[in-house]
Amino acid sequence: MSADGGSSWRDPKDEPERINGPAARLVVLEDPSGKAVSLLSWMEGRRDYQLSIDANIAREPLPDRLFALAAPLPHAVPA
Repeated sequence: MSADGGSSWRDPKDEPERINGPAARLVVLEDPSGKAVSLLSWMEGRRDYQLSIDANIAREPLPDRLFALAAPLPHAVPA
């Protein structure tokens, strides 16, 4: 995005979830049949991280597991 002048910004106050400091966004999408995907995303500097799982983590005891998977990921290193 930086090559064409685009940018992205999210207000941290709107996102109480955190991954090692930066604000994170948790989105759960589910269709009427019950098929679902949960997406956890956050940004560090110019890096955008995304973890997804084929489940509705709001209904299953998985939110802590998804956040636990995200926590040990290495921090972004400037190029």
